[in-house]
Amino acid sequence: MAGTRPFDPEVFMPSNATATVLGIHRRLRQAGVAEEELWQKIAEFFTSPDLDQVPYLRISCMLFAAFARKQASGQRRPAGGGTLNDVTTIATVLPACDAIYVDNEVAAFLNEEPLRTVLNYGTRVFSQLPSCTIPGPPSETAPRGRSWRGYRDARS
Repeated sequence: MAGTRPFDPEVFMPSNATATVLGIHRRLRQAGVAEEELWQKIAEFFTSPDLDQVPYLRISCMLFAAFARKQASGQRRPAGGGTLNDVTTIATVLPACDAIYVDNEVAAFLNEEPLRTVLNYGTRVFSQLPSCTIPGPPSETAPRGRSWRGYRDARS
Protein backbone atom coordinates (compact mmCIF):
# COMPACT_ATOMS: atom_id res chain seq x y z
CA MET A 1 0.00 0.00 0.00
CA ALA A 2 1.36 3.36 -0.98
CA GLY A 3 1.74 5.94 1.77
CA THR A 4 1.78 3.55 4.72
CA ARG A 5 4.58 3.26 7.23
CA PRO A 6 5.71 0.15 9.07
CA PHE A 7 4.25 -0.35 12.53
CA ASP A 8 6.22 1.56 15.18
CA PRO A 9 5.33 0.62 18.77
CA GLU A 10 7.08 3.81 19.98
CA VAL A 11 4.23 5.81 18.44
CA PHE A 12 1.62 4.07 20.58
CA MET A 13 3.70 3.30 23.67
CA PRO A 14 6.67 5.66 23.92
CA SER A 15 9.65 4.67 26.04
CA ASN A 16 9.97 6.06 29.54
CA ALA A 17 12.65 8.48 28.33
CA THR A 18 10.46 9.76 25.50
CA ALA A 19 7.43 10.06 27.79
CA THR A 20 9.53 11.99 30.33
CA VAL A 21 10.82 14.49 27.78
CA LEU A 22 7.37 14.95 26.24
CA GLY A 23 5.87 15.45 29.70
CA ILE A 24 8.48 18.08 30.57
CA HIS A 25 7.81 19.82 27.24
CA ARG A 26 4.09 19.88 28.02
CA ARG A 27 4.69 21.38 31.48
CA LEU A 28 7.10 23.98 30.11
CA ARG A 29 4.56 25.01 27.46
CA GLN A 30 1.89 25.31 30.15
CA ALA A 31 4.28 27.55 32.10
CA GLY A 32 4.63 29.82 29.06
CA VAL A 33 8.08 28.79 27.86
CA ALA A 34 8.55 29.54 24.16
CA GLU A 35 8.96 26.60 21.74
CA GLU A 36 12.48 27.65 20.76
CA GLU A 37 13.58 27.50 24.43
CA LEU A 38 12.18 24.02 25.23
CA TRP A 39 15.31 22.00 24.44
CA GLN A 40 17.55 24.46 26.27
CA LYS A 41 15.32 24.17 29.36
CA ILE A 42 15.33 20.36 29.08
CA ALA A 43 19.14 20.39 28.99
CA GLU A 44 19.24 22.66 32.05
CA PHE A 45 16.90 20.32 33.89
CA PHE A 46 18.87 17.14 33.14
CA THR A 47 22.23 18.75 33.97
CA SER A 48 21.04 20.26 37.24
CA PRO A 49 23.01 19.16 40.31
CA ASP A 50 19.69 19.06 42.16
CA LEU A 51 18.76 15.80 40.38
CA ASP A 52 21.27 14.02 42.62
CA GLN A 53 19.00 14.82 45.56
CA VAL A 54 15.95 13.00 44.13
CA PRO A 55 15.66 9.86 46.29
CA TYR A 56 14.27 7.60 43.55
CA LEU A 57 17.13 8.44 41.18
CA ARG A 58 19.80 8.15 43.85
CA ILE A 59 18.54 4.78 45.13
CA SER A 60 17.94 3.20 41.71
CA CYS A 61 21.29 4.37 40.31
CA MET A 62 23.19 3.10 43.35
CA LEU A 63 21.43 -0.29 43.28
CA PHE A 64 22.02 -0.74 39.54
CA ALA A 65 25.68 0.18 40.09
CA ALA A 66 25.89 -2.43 42.88
CA PHE A 67 24.47 -5.09 40.53
CA ALA A 68 26.94 -4.02 37.82
CA ARG A 69 29.89 -4.19 40.25
CA LYS A 70 28.93 -7.74 41.18
CA GLN A 71 28.73 -8.77 37.55
CA ALA A 72 32.03 -7.07 36.70
CA SER A 73 33.77 -8.81 39.60
CA GLY A 74 32.95 -12.21 38.17
CA GLN A 75 29.60 -13.21 39.63
CA ARG A 76 28.60 -16.24 37.58
CA ARG A 77 24.86 -15.98 38.09
CA PRO A 78 23.41 -13.08 36.09
CA ALA A 79 20.95 -10.71 37.68
CA GLY A 80 17.48 -12.25 37.63
CA GLY A 81 14.52 -11.17 35.59
CA GLY A 82 13.00 -9.51 38.63
CA THR A 83 15.98 -7.22 39.18
CA LEU A 84 14.37 -4.26 37.41
CA ASN A 85 11.18 -4.72 39.43
CA ASP A 86 13.16 -5.04 42.67
CA VAL A 87 15.16 -1.87 42.04
CA THR A 88 12.11 0.11 40.92
CA THR A 89 10.10 -0.96 43.94
CA ILE A 90 12.88 -0.37 46.47
CA ALA A 91 13.73 3.03 44.98
CA THR A 92 10.08 4.00 45.29
CA VAL A 93 9.33 2.78 48.82
CA LEU A 94 12.63 2.93 50.74
CA PRO A 95 12.36 6.62 51.69
CA ALA A 96 8.67 6.33 52.64
CA CYS A 97 8.39 3.05 54.55
CA ASP A 98 9.26 2.09 58.09
CA ALA A 99 10.23 -1.43 56.99
CA ILE A 100 10.68 -3.47 53.81
CA TYR A 101 11.36 -7.14 53.09
CA VAL A 102 13.92 -7.82 50.36
CA ASP A 103 15.83 -10.83 49.08
CA ASN A 104 19.27 -11.64 50.44
CA GLU A 105 21.12 -10.20 47.45
CA VAL A 106 19.51 -6.76 47.76
CA ALA A 107 19.92 -6.78 51.55
CA ALA A 108 23.63 -7.45 51.06
CA PHE A 109 23.90 -4.55 48.60
CA LEU A 110 22.11 -2.22 51.02
CA ASN A 111 24.57 -3.26 53.71
CA GLU A 112 27.66 -2.44 51.61
CA GLU A 113 29.28 0.97 51.46
CA PRO A 114 28.51 3.47 50.08
CA LEU A 115 24.85 2.37 49.94
CA ARG A 116 24.69 1.73 53.66
CA THR A 117 25.60 5.33 54.50
CA VAL A 118 24.16 7.26 51.56
CA LEU A 119 20.78 5.50 51.51
CA ASN A 120 20.06 5.92 55.21
CA TYR A 121 16.32 6.68 55.34
CA GLY A 122 15.78 4.92 58.65
CA THR A 123 13.91 2.08 56.96
CA ARG A 124 14.15 -1.33 58.61
CA VAL A 125 15.26 -3.87 56.03
CA PHE A 126 14.22 -7.50 56.57
CA SER A 127 15.66 -10.49 54.75
CA GLN A 128 16.76 -14.04 55.42
CA LEU A 129 20.36 -12.93 55.89
CA PRO A 130 21.60 -13.96 59.32
CA SER A 131 23.79 -10.92 59.91
CA CYS A 132 23.63 -7.62 58.15
CA THR A 133 23.49 -4.07 59.47
CA ILE A 134 21.36 -1.45 57.81
CA PRO A 135 21.35 1.88 59.65
CA GLY A 136 18.20 3.39 61.03
CA PRO A 137 16.40 4.00 64.29
CA PRO A 138 15.40 0.96 66.37
CA SER A 139 11.74 0.05 66.28
CA GLU A 140 9.49 -0.61 69.26
CA THR A 141 7.68 -3.44 67.45
CA ALA A 142 10.59 -5.60 66.27
CA PRO A 143 13.62 -5.43 68.57
CA ARG A 144 17.04 -6.01 67.05
CA GLY A 145 18.00 -9.62 66.65
CA ARG A 146 14.48 -10.93 66.99
CA SER A 147 12.96 -13.17 64.37
CA TRP A 148 9.91 -11.81 62.57
CA ARG A 149 7.80 -14.51 60.89
CA GLY A 150 10.91 -16.56 60.25
CA TYR A 151 12.92 -13.67 58.81
CA ARG A 152 15.73 -11.82 60.51
CA ASP A 153 15.98 -8.08 60.86
CA ALA A 154 18.77 -7.35 58.42
CA ARG A 155 20.32 -4.96 60.97
CA SER A 156 20.89 -7.57 63.68
